[in-house]
Amino acid sequence: MLINYKNKLFVLVFSILIFTFSCKQENADPEPNVEEKVIEPIKIETNDFSDISSNGVKLFGKINYLNEEEILDAGFIISTINKTGNKDVEKEYSIGKNVSIGEVSYVYRPASPLEQNATHSYQFYIRTVKNYYKGGFEKL
Repeated sequence: MLINYKNKLFVLVFSILIFTFSCKQENADPEPNVEEKVIEPIKIETNDFSDISSNGVKLFGKINYLNEEEILDAGFIISTINKTGNKDVEKEYSIGKNVSIGEVSYVYRPASPLEQNATHSYQFYIRTVKNYYKGGFEKL
């Protein structure tokens, strides 16, 4: 009976070893020839203004690089810090979604004349499905 037990144990251990070494190991690493697609971010900047008066100002921005992201909107954000130091609500002024690389402009005509003792600033923006890109702030 002891011999029969050893034989069964031997067959069991031998079967486990064969099964363990016969299994194929999966490679978790991606194929070496497959390159990941790197998407560069959109690059924009806010440029100087021109033609300022109490009735309005011409704002400029620049698109240096566009990627494959779907553009939903582009435009300028105007913000004002009034003479008491409180920041008014920022407002977006759209120029549409059909923009291309190069300079863009928008003539901002406020409903009332620009307040003389307030600080006005603006920045160019592009909104995509994935991101919201903004250029730096420029003061008027």
